[in-house]
Amino acid sequence: MPCDPKLLQKLQSARELPTLPAVLIPLLRHLERPLESQDVHQIVDLIAKDESLAAAACKSPIRPYSVPVAKWRAFSPLSS
Repeated sequence: MPCDPKLLQKLQSARELPTLPAVLIPLLRHLERPLESQDVHQIVDLIAKDESLAAAACKSPIRPYSVPVAKWRAFSPLSS
């Protein structure tokens, strides 16, 4: 497969490439399993092993999509 010359030049000039989190491959393998065989505790444990993944997970909105927004706000500790 031919490589894009611009991409090849950028890769050759890069001093450091970002590394993938060590837990990424096990996490992706776990998430590829059927939903009913996934264990949320194992997913949390894997994410907790990497600070950047944990920070990203904390930034993403955690809201059950099956619950209407009005009911979710009623249970939110931030609701007034």
